[in-house]
Amino acid sequence: MKFTLKTKLTLSFSLIVTIILTTAIFNLYSVNQVSKTQHRITDYRIETVNAEKEIKNGINQSLAALRGYMILGSDAEKAQKMKNNRQQAWKNIANGMAILKQGASHLSTEDQQQLKTLESLLAEFKDVQRSVEDIAQAPNNIPAYQLMLDQAVPTADALLQSITYVINVESQLSATAQRKTLLKLLADSRSSLATGLASIRAYLLSGDEAFKEQFDSKWVVNTQRFNLINSSYMELFTPEQAQDWADYSDARKAFESLPRQMFNLRSGNDWNKANVLLGTEAAPRAKKSLSILKNIEQHEDDALHADIAILNELSSGQNTAIIMSSIASVIVALIVAFVFSKDLLTRLEPILTKSKAITNNDLSTPSIIPKGNDELTELTNAVNAMNESLTITIRMTADTMKDTSLQADSIMPTRTCQIILANKRIK
Repeated sequence: MKFTLKTKLTLSFSLIVTIILTTAIFNLYSVNQVSKTQHRITDYRIETVNAEKEIKNGINQSLAALRGYMILGSDAEKAQKMKNNRQQAWKNIANGMAILKQGASHLSTEDQQQLKTLESLLAEFKDVQRSVEDIAQAPNNIPAYQLMLDQAVPTADALLQSITYVINVESQLSATAQRKTLLKLLADSRSSLATGLASIRAYLLSGDEAFKEQFDSKWVVNTQRFNLINSSYMELFTPEQAQDWADYSDARKAFESLPRQMFNLRSGNDWNKANVLLGTEAAPRAKKSLSILKNIEQHEDDALHADIAILNELSSGQNTAIIMSSIASVIVALIVAFVFSKDLLTRLEPILTKSKAITNNDLSTPSIIPKGNDELTELTNAVNAMNESLTITIRMTADTMKDTSLQADSIMPTRTCQIILANKRIK
């Protein structure tokens, strides 16, 4: 196959162009991958992380607002503020879930299933919170309180009122040793009753067993005084006192079983229905939801680091490709320049020397040995052919001139003799 100079140059520069074009294509591919990865990071990964944080914050804020409502809900203004805070928290949760669902295609199959579970859990969580809110400030939320307000307080008021009437009448009667003792017993009864009622309220608020024990001790005192008055001092009562004492006795009988009922209700696990719902229904769902979010967030965090690693790898690959292609282009260019210059100079120098010799009419130099199979080879052959052609031409010219000279030499004597004879005749 004949490789002309044009072909060689075309192939050489095509190789350089191919290197540059390959590098450009690789860089375009890398730039496209970088763009896709950046899009995935900025438009999905970061949005997903922010959405997960928004949902987590919404869950915690909704619980905080619900607890605030349970504690401060008796104040209408504060109750409304807590409700508004909880509604805003759920709007944030809904917004975060919408973003997560929008980018669900980027999640793994496991995370997509967890997202469906999370959606179901949050719906249940919201319903439970609504139930807690509905019952938190309702009278039947704390049965022990309800019993105290509905029965214990009215009965205790009747007790205190009746014994106070008895004491007031007794304080206006003539003082005797027995009446002084009776008055002290009545005062002890009222004091122990009042202190016992305060202990009941304290226990219902705190659940501290010390207050229940305090009530029991005061009730023992009250019972002792009641029995002592009934057994030894009834005859001292005036008719009015006797009636008030009878009312006191009836009220005391009605009240006697109520403290134990309130204590039992307060000591039960479900003493506060709103708290029970919050602890057994709402909190576990919140905890599970947060756990699911943590798992998804961890997977997304891993994916984010993987995308960042891809970006670094693509960037490094681009730099490497540019450096390597530049080095390869320089090497190829140097090789082409060196090989071509050496080849051209090596083959042109004999041709130039031969041409100069011919110019100086020196045709005796040996023929140039052709190398390669290109235009320089043709030029070499042409110079050799020209040298040979000139040599042949000069040789032929010399031979012709020699023959002409010989012929001229043979013709000259004959003509001389003829001229001499002619001169003699003339004379």
